[in-house]
Amino acid sequence: MEEYKEKFILVQNEDYCYRKITITKIYDGDTITVDINLGLNININNVHIRLYGINTAEIKGTEKENGEAARDLLISYLKDREIVIYTINDKKDKYGRLLGILIDKLTNENYNYKMLQNNNTKPYFI
Repeated sequence: MEEYKEKFILVQNEDYCYRKITITKIYDGDTITVDINLGLNININNVHIRLYGINTAEIKGTEKENGEAARDLLISYLKDREIVIYTINDKKDKYGRLLGILIDKLTNENYNYKMLQNNNTKPYFI
């Protein structure tokens, strides 16, 4: 697991760090939607983020039960927390979602890495 932790740390770039975000939706264990406040009255809404480095079960089809469990776990981690998002430069996945790492603003905990400790989550680097 430590080798994966290093991959998360290496890609955290302050140029692509967003500190004023509001999570508006948690779709599943590896996809969220956020609103980003850039300051100066500039907001970007409905930004779809794919959590970098992880893949969770889908919430539809045969994986539904595991997918919902992964989503609920992510919800429990992020509930009432202030989150910072580091995006992977301007890199997007095949669905146009930005790749991001979720960091707790107060504790500096990496939630992407924390999700890897879940049985429904596997390492996945695009």
